[in-house]
Amino acid sequence: MTCNWKRGQAFFAVAHNAVRPFIVHVNSLTVTAVGTAFDVRMGPSNTVVTVSEGLVNVAGAVKDAGGGRSTRTETVRAGVGHRVTFSKSAHRLSVATVDPKAAGSWRGGTLQFMGEPLEDVVGAVNRYSAPQIVVAPAFQQTRFTGTVSPTDVRDWLKALEQIYAVEVVDQGNNGILIRSRAYDVARK
Repeated sequence: MTCNWKRGQAFFAVAHNAVRPFIVHVNSLTVTAVGTAFDVRMGPSNTVVTVSEGLVNVAGAVKDAGGGRSTRTETVRAGVGHRVTFSKSAHRLSVATVDPKAAGSWRGGTLQFMGEPLEDVVGAVNRYSAPQIVVAPAFQQTRFTGTVSPTDVRDWLKALEQIYAVEVVDQGNNGILIRSRAYDVARK
């Protein structure tokens, strides 16, 4: 079976079948599982695969300079407690060790992040938040580690103002903007 989608997050629990592996195509990645449980989350900057049971192979692909065929980059085999991150800008895979429970934490009502770009964190939070949150370009690649409760997004936004040199601006119908605290000083 093959699964394709363009954005969001999904958790897969797959029965062992060596003859018919389960394959997920997401962005420039191919994730192949023969019998496992894993999570895939796509953000604006990265795609993250977290394994909570078994093994998966994660293969990256990039288009050639002419924009034609895709070519394979490296392939990583990841097991329980591994998180494979594909950086869209660098076109490379990196592997980190994480708590395997983090893969499905969103299904239990919390979002866990480890050193991820604020742009990707906000993308995940926006699936649960109204109004939508936007990060100013200067802070999109700022790394965030922590837990966000979708029911307490306003508290998380207040905490961001304590952690980073940002202010959170409620723009009414235009959503919420996370921007530099220096923005108002520069305008005066």
